[in-house]
Amino acid sequence: MAVLFVDDESTILTLFKEVCRVQKIPHFLASSASEAMAVCSREEIRLVVTDYSMPEMNGDDLAKRIKQEYPDMPVFCFSGSNPRDMARALGNPFDKVFEKPTSFSRLLAEVVQALTMEEKPSPKRPG
Repeated sequence: MAVLFVDDESTILTLFKEVCRVQKIPHFLASSASEAMAVCSREEIRLVVTDYSMPEMNGDDLAKRIKQEYPDMPVFCFSGSNPRDMARALGNPFDKVFEKPTSFSRLLAEVVQALTMEEKPSPKRPG
């Protein structure tokens, strides 16, 4: 089971990659929503952490699409967007919302908790 990090900023993905390497957290990285959906379809993902503001598809739309295909998949929003976007994120399909950069340690703790919960099958596509 792994976590999938989705962000269009390469520096953020590099940060996630290094932290996961040090903490030995299984992970995948995607720089776009389409790449994220491809990873979800071929890998055993337990949790998705996505940015809110991305060019191709925003995190809100990505979360809705993930929830349609994988209803039990938790999706966290980790974003440095303006407060209006963050308020919208709170009312949408995200399980949790974290603000960049101040919530990074809290986000990491939540990721570890989600990955170490009692082992259960990874969320699969219905049907």
